[in-house]
Formats: sequence, structure tokens, C-alpha cells
Amino acid sequence: MVNSIHPAEISWNEQGLPVANQFDDVYFSNDDGLAETRYVFLNKNGLPQRWASESFTDFVIAESGFGSGLNFLATWQMFNHMPQDQRPQHLHFISFEKYPLHKQDLIRTLDHWPELHTYAKQLHQKYPDIITQGCQRIIFEEGELTLDLWFGDIHESLQNMAQTETGLVDCWFLDGFAPSKNPEMWTQELFDLMAKFSKNNATLATFTAAGFVRRGLIQAGFNIQKAPGFGHKREMLQGRIEIPSIQSTAAPWFYRPTPKSDSDVVIIGAGLAGASLSYALSLRKIKHTIYEQAEQSASAASGNRQGAIYPLLQSTQSPINDFFCNAFNFNRRTLAHLLDQGYAIRHQWCGVLQLGYDEKSAHKLNKLEQVHWPEALLQHVDSQQASDILGQPVEHSGIFYPNAGWANPQDLVNALLTQSLNSGYATVHYQSQLQDWLSEDGQVKLTINGQPHDCQQLILANGHQVIDFSLTSVYPITPVRGQVTHIQTTAQTAALKTVLCYDGYLTPACQQTHCIGATYQRNQLSRELSAQDTRQNLEALAHCIQQPWTHDLQVDPSIGRAAIRATLRDHLPMMGPLVHIPSLIHQFAHIPQPELKANLHQVPLVKGVYLLAGLGARGVCSAPLLGEIMASEIAGTPYPISQSTLDALHPGRFWIRRLCRNQPITPF
Repeated sequence: MVNSIHPAEISWNEQGLPVANQFDDVYFSNDDGLAETRYVFLNKNGLPQRWASESFTDFVIAESGFGSGLNFLATWQMFNHMPQDQRPQHLHFISFEKYPLHKQDLIRTLDHWPELHTYAKQLHQKYPDIITQGCQRIIFEEGELTLDLWFGDIHESLQNMAQTETGLVDCWFLDGFAPSKNPEMWTQELFDLMAKFSKNNATLATFTAAGFVRRGLIQAGFNIQKAPGFGHKREMLQGRIEIPSIQSTAAPWFYRPTPKSDSDVVIIGAGLAGASLSYALSLRKIKHTIYEQAEQSASAASGNRQGAIYPLLQSTQSPINDFFCNAFNFNRRTLAHLLDQGYAIRHQWCGVLQLGYDEKSAHKLNKLEQVHWPEALLQHVDSQQASDILGQPVEHSGIFYPNAGWANPQDLVNALLTQSLNSGYATVHYQSQLQDWLSEDGQVKLTINGQPHDCQQLILANGHQVIDFSLTSVYPITPVRGQVTHIQTTAQTAALKTVLCYDGYLTPACQQTHCIGATYQRNQLSRELSAQDTRQNLEALAHCIQQPWTHDLQVDPSIGRAAIRATLRDHLPMMGPLVHIPSLIHQFAHIPQPELKANLHQVPLVKGVYLLAGLGARGVCSAPLLGEIMASEIAGTPYPISQSTLDALHPGRFWIRRLCRNQPITPF
């Protein structure tokens, strides 16, 4: 089943500071929590002296126990006060928290330190409204500071994290409640995992001097010394690991190489996928060029007027839940940031109502309702509640996503691209069609509009057209034609207050029209409007919801639109290095079927070429996180998703699964 996250249960002591009821322990020193943070975690990890004496492009801090975020805010303040030439270009702060504070408790706690108010306010604004298991990535300072909040047990989270080739962590804040109060966290397993994810010469500091903690860290490979403690505490521990045993978290067949250079990057496609990647690369100050065959951005599947934003969920623990919960939350934060920057993005966080309109869909939703989801994410509603939420009567029960909604995909794409172009790190060329490409001698050679171009890294983000080339044609991406219809607002439909999903979807009014759709026609590439498809959209609504308000709707013929989506059978996109399928088949075809898995090793990749494709009908929800993950891969920095979810996005996964099951790997 899906693991749920339980918020912290706290009370307040005489000093007005929070106490964790689960552990009967304070979150920080009653004397001066901020001074303790600076002494124990910053000073004893050699910060900021390490930044000034060494050249760090990226510096990664990992912390056991986010609590109120005090350690993070103190680090952020120190980072901001350092001259830019004496600090890392990018600071990445990873924190693990099993019992996250409620938002109101977070801000009440941080009010005790007025000097951190500016930082606390920003944290409060971006702190997740929906708490789900896994990583929640929050970006500050226009990309110079990244916070990854991993909600859940730290042992499970660390076991599920994706490693980089050179290790992950430069510095550990070993915090949390006292070992005597919280022995389940302070384990040899944790110390060993810390060593596994440490870079060369990673440092460590912790407020405790407990003997079993010192011995456990030494056993894991850290050189540990005692140091004077803060305040009334006599001693604390600090240490370093000189040559850690860095272990890959990915199976060899899911290998993802870190590019030797993050320069000279080319993106094909200026839709949601390409624009999201461009935005994420710009935040990392990585120069790149976008080629788009149309005259403008978002001209294909990303060009609809209203796209629903809500997560795809399953009733069992799966990478789909991990990916889409995180993608949904990341989308909300990205959109909020762009709006704060002044971009006009038509949208409404009006909620999404999904109805069980027939026996099959009702059964599916009933299974989903058995899972303990956060109410901020998903709520079960009966037909009367559904009618009240929608603003018009419906005869079905269903589920409601209160923080979901819709956005104009084209507005979102244009905002992402404009932000990238304004950064100076992106260049875009329209009416530029990629006709062919070839990877050889460490370069990717492109033919665009008949002219040769070279690059180091090529990312194919051009929708269903990613399969138009010889080495990608075997990938199981299916083009699906979808036509949306726009209907004129009536007195009845004007009352609609939320996005409605059934065997189709209907949006609230925008500019006196509603978007209704969409048809689903496999391997159909025509973008001509069809009167039959218009009828199908209208009939689907009337059939699924048999109420007077769903009949006699008037079509606005000037707005209808058809586009081609790129879909995959497992409902997850492809993101990552391109596997050379002919070589894969050649390598493994001769191995007897029962021995395939035993002989499986690193699969052949096409050097410098990546796929960012197959976003399907949920692209407006998933694209910003996909771009962030892809940019993390190119930059060689921590991923915002688990290793298992990363594997589930791997472009070679369909063939790899067959090999792991000892099944033939014939082309799809």
C-alpha cells in the first residue's frame, strides 16, 4: 500500500519553543537554538572556510531531521552573506524528515529569530501544502539554492536515493532528537548509508557525543574526534571521511552517465518538455540552444487553451505515485514562482473532480479511496458533495483533488522560455527542423534545415516526432490524436466551479468558453478538425452525466483544436540516455533465455543523446519536474526522485524488463 506521512505532534514549553510529543524532546536548545546551529553544524563542519579555500561549483549538505528548518535557514543566511567568489555557485541542501511540522507550527517556531525573518518567510511561502512521501524540491535564489525535503523514514529515503558517480554529499548535519529519545534513527545502518553517499573528504558534525554513535561512525569509515559541545553540553562529535566506498544505487542496466561537460547542449522542441528543460538548465547557468520546427513555441500538443493539472495515482505503492505526486507539487511551486515574476499565465487552482461514471471507473476510484491519502491531495465525495463542489448536479460519487486545477499550457511554455531567454543562457531558433543526427567521435552531428551543426549533448523533446529517426523508431511511443471542443458558456455551465473528469474532461469557463475533450485515436496524425469528433466529445459528457445541463451545448467553431500526444503503455514518460536498441538485441539475443538475467550488464547507450518524451495527456502536470530531473542528470547534481522512480523513467526500461524476466527482446 501507499505509505502515509504523519505530521509532527508538538506542544510548546515555557520558553514558547516546540517540543516533539513523539520523543519528549526539544527541537533545539532552550538557550539559543540559532547559536547552537552555527556552532555545531556550520563551525564544526568548517563552513564557510571550506567554501573560501576550495573551489566548489556545487556543494551538497545532507541533514538528518529538518524540524523547523532552523539549520537550513542559518546555512542560507551564511551563504547569502558570503561574497560570490568565495562560495559555491550552487548550494544544495538535502534534509530528511519523518514527522514534518504543520505549516503554521513552522512559522510560529521561526518567529523566535527575527534576523531570519526574510528567509523564514520565503520558506513558509514555498513549504509544501501537500505532504507526501518522497522528495519535495524547492528552489530559492533563482536557482542558486535548492532544498530537497525527503519526507519519510531516513533509512528508507537514503536507501532509495539515486547516487551520482562521484558521490553525493560534501557535508553532513547529523541532527535529530537525542539518541536516547530516538534510538530508531541512530543506527549502524544509517551511518553506513551516510558513508555510501559521501564524497571524498566529506565532513560531519553532530551535537551528541554518545559512545555508540562515535563507534558506529568510525565503523562506517569516518574519522571521528570529540570537540567541546555547545552551552551546557560537554562534548560533541565532528569528523571526515577521506576515501569513501562510493557505491552506485542503480543496477548496471539502468546506468546513467554524467556528461563530462554540461556545455554545448541542444534541445529539439519548444513545447512543454523542451521549455521546462530550458528553464531548469538556465537556473543552473548552463548554456543551450533550442530548435523548434514551427513558427512559435507550444504549437503542437502543448498548445491547448486549458489543461488539467492533477496527479495520476494508483492504489498500490508504485513509481507512478512517487513521480506524479512530486510532479504535481513541483508544478504548483513553479507556476507560483512564475506568477510572482509577473508572467501572465491563465490558470485556476479550482480543484479537479473525478467521477466514477460507470462500473469500471467506480471500482477503480473505490480502490484508490481505500488508501490513506492526505486530505490536501485527495478526498472521497458522494454524489451530493460532488454536485456542491461542481456547482451543477451529478449522479455519481468520486474523488476530489482540492489543490488541483487547470492552466493554459501555451502561457506556461512562453513564461518558461521567456525566463530562460532573459537569463542569457538560452537561444531559440524557430522554423528549424532536425532532419537527422549521428553520434560519433564524442560529438553529436546534426542536420537542421539541411545545414550541419555539432553539439555535445542532444535532447530530443519533440513529442511524437522523437521516433522519426532510425535509432528511435523502435521505441514504443504511440502517437495519439486528441481533439478538444470549445463550447459557449451558458447560464448553467457558468456555475461550474471545478475541472470535471469522467470519460473526458470539462473545464470551468475561460473567456466565455469551456474546453471539453478529448478524443483518443491511436496512430492518427491528422490535425484537421473533425465534426464527428466534436459530436463524440459532446456525447461523452451527456452519456456519462445524464443531467439536463449537459445537453444542448453550443459549440464555438472558431476555437476547436486537434493535436498529437506521445503516449507510453505504462503511463510514465521517458527521460534519460538513449539506448542503442540494435546493439542491445545483438548483445543478448544469442544468450539462452533462462540465462538472460544472470548475464545482464550495462546496456549500450548512444553517447550524448537523450530522450525527454512520452508525456501523454499529463504533460502540463509533469513537464516542469521532468525538466528539472533531466537538468540534474546533465549537471551531475542530486536527483529530486528516488532511484526506483528514476529507473521507471529510463528509456530502455521496456527491453530491460524483458531481460530481467528472461523474456525474448524482440522489437515492440
